[in-house]
Parts: sequence; C-alpha cells; structure tokens
Amino acid sequence: MFGTLDMLQKSYKIASQVLSYLREGEGRTESTSVAATISREEVNAKILSAITDVSQKLDIVARDIVGKVIQKLEQEQLEKLAAQVRTVKLGLEFGNEGILTTSLVHITEQIEYAKNRLVEGKREWLGPWLIAESVRIAGLRAVSGGDKASTVLNREALAFRLNILDYARDSLLKSSRSPWLKIAEFVEGRNEDVLMLVENTPDGAVATKLKSVILDDINEASLATVVSVRISEGSTVKVGDVLLEYEVDKSVTEHLATEPGIVSEIMVKPREELKRGVVLLTLQQD
Repeated sequence: MFGTLDMLQKSYKIASQVLSYLREGEGRTESTSVAATISREEVNAKILSAITDVSQKLDIVARDIVGKVIQKLEQEQLEKLAAQVRTVKLGLEFGNEGILTTSLVHITEQIEYAKNRLVEGKREWLGPWLIAESVRIAGLRAVSGGDKASTVLNREALAFRLNILDYARDSLLKSSRSPWLKIAEFVEGRNEDVLMLVENTPDGAVATKLKSVILDDINEASLATVVSVRISEGSTVKVGDVLLEYEVDKSVTEHLATEPGIVSEIMVKPREELKRGVVLLTLQQD
C-alpha cells in the first residue's frame, strides 16, 4: 500500500517524541529556567510538525485503501482519524482545552477501531494506531492538571508503552540479540530507544541499528555554537566526513564522522548552542 511504510516510520518517531516529552515533563517545576522553556517549545514545535506530516500521510493511505483492505468502512475510519489528528493539532496550537477535550473523545473511538483491526492481524493499522495514541497522549498532557490528572496521564502513557511492546513482541524476540535492557528501560519510562530500533521496518523487525553521534570533544564548562551542518537527512557518510562545524571560544572546529552510516535524523541546527554530551544526529547502520 502506497505510503504505509513511510507513515509507520513517522508513527514510531512521533510516539518517541511524545513519550520523551512526557517523561522529561515529569521533572519540571515552576522554577524551570527560560532555556528549558525554550527547549520545551522547540520540542512542541517538532511534535506539531510531525502531527501535520502524519495527518497528510493518513489522507494518502485513506485514498489508496479502497479495494485493498476489503471494506470501505476502513477508509472512512482513516479519514475520520486524519480529521481528528488535525483538530488535536489545532487545539494544541491555540491552547484551547474545549477543542482538545472534544477531539480527544472522538480520537479514542479511532484508537479502539485500529486496535480491533490489529487483533484481526491487519498490520497496516499499526501506523494509524501509533499516530492516534501518540496524538491522544500529547492532547492529554496539554489538558492535564492536578495530581489526579497526572496519575491518569502516567497510567495511560505506561499502557501505551506496554501496547507498543505487545505489537513489536515477535520481532523483538526473533532478533539475534533481544534488547532486554532497553525493553526494561522503555517500560520504566526511562528512554525510548526501543522505538528507534523498530521504526525502520514495516513489521517492526530489528533490521538496522541507529547510532547516536555525540558532541564529546569539548569540555564540560564550554558551550559550542553550531556554525554549519554539512550533511542532510538521508546522506551516506563515511569515516572522516565532515558532519558539522561548531565554534568554541571563537575557534571553529569540524566534527568528523568516526563511523559510516546513513543520516537518519539531524538533531541540531545552525546558531544553536550545545553542551557536551548532546546528540548531534543519528546514523542508520546495518
């Protein structure tokens, strides 16, 4: 089906972003710094951009689904899901709890529909389910307030993590080295590395690995300013290629690739200030 693989990859990515945003938000207080606030706004902008992207892909899949998944009802459900995703995005952008509350009720219906299709063995519904659940969690985060709401939100996020593992279970167990530690950390809500392992294949198989490229050649007290990014997502790099340039104390340094791979995602942009240990980009490796 046209667009299904690309949509599934995007679905894992947005699920990772939403769960990461939720996890990092648990430690925030009223005294959170301005820099941290700016960082949250950048993350939120990425989530909104991802929601826009996947809603467009849902429209494409809905148009292509007739005659391939038997029932026109499924096309109609995908169209409804795409509409609700856009409505949640609108509510997030405006900070309108009324819009969000209403759309979250409706998107829950699409979540249940997608889960029922997955029970029937229709793996093409994994992407739509991931999208719907991710968007619902992001919406719940925006409208939650108070200890009771936080408890419910954490419960829903844990259920989301466990459901993801259920759907990826067979593929994870069949891999030559099952990532037990990463699975445990994912369940505990400590990171989203498992999603990075499974996002690259349509059936959730661990066919490739993602290598994080870390800024590790400056001291702890320094801040590096990105001067230029010399590669783009999808580029093939080899050892010694210049990935980016950064400036520290008025001295410009080239950050070179120490391993080969295909650029999966670039995490930084020009003029951004970085600390030691930040992830610059990820490389997809065989």
